[in-house]
Formats: sequence, C-alpha cells, structure tokens
Amino acid sequence: AQEGKIPDGVFIEVEAGGPADKAGLKNGDIIVDIDDTVITDTAQLQDIILTHKAGDVLKVKVYRVEGILDMSANQDAPEGEYVDAEFTLEVIPADIQPEEDTTRMFEQ
Repeated sequence: AQEGKIPDGVFIEVEAGGPADKAGLKNGDIIVDIDDTVITDTAQLQDIILTHKAGDVLKVKVYRVEGILDMSANQDAPEGEYVDAEFTLEVIPADIQPEEDTTRMFEQ
C-alpha cells in the first residue's frame, strides 16, 4: 500500500482467545486476502468463511498499521506491513456469541 493509504479490506476487532487471536491477528488488522482471494468487503469475507467448516485451516493476509484501531485514522496513516497468518475455524456456540457484530468494513 502507498504511504498514507490503507488498502481495501475488512477491518477487524479480535476477541481474546478466539481463532484470530490464536493466529496472531490484532485489533485494527485489515483482512485483505483469504486463501488467495482478495477481500473487499464484509459480505465477501462472510461468504468465503461460510464455504468452510469447523476445523478447516484458512490462509489469511492482513495489512497492519501499528496504533490504528479504527478507520477514522485513514488520513496521514503511517506505512504498514502485510502479515501472513493461518487460523483454524472454530464453532462458537450461539449462547456465547458477541451481542453485536464487531467486524467493521472499510472501503475506499
């Protein structure tokens, strides 16, 4: 990505102890690719995840800019880095799912 410009993708908040946390993803990471498919919005990300089952391993590429925890900081963003990770899908029982969707989408 160009300095000061954050790539398209899905901005995430990571639940402590969850699959993304175990894979080393961090709050504020932007998912830009899953299994060699470029991610541009939340619906596309959800569609890809729904084609897999618990126990499947997904290869994920995220864009990480240290210190950015929301997309309002897009102006004058410092240069970030691309990080590769793998995580195993887990089934989260309905009674412990978060009350609201914490995945926020960023599109330019």
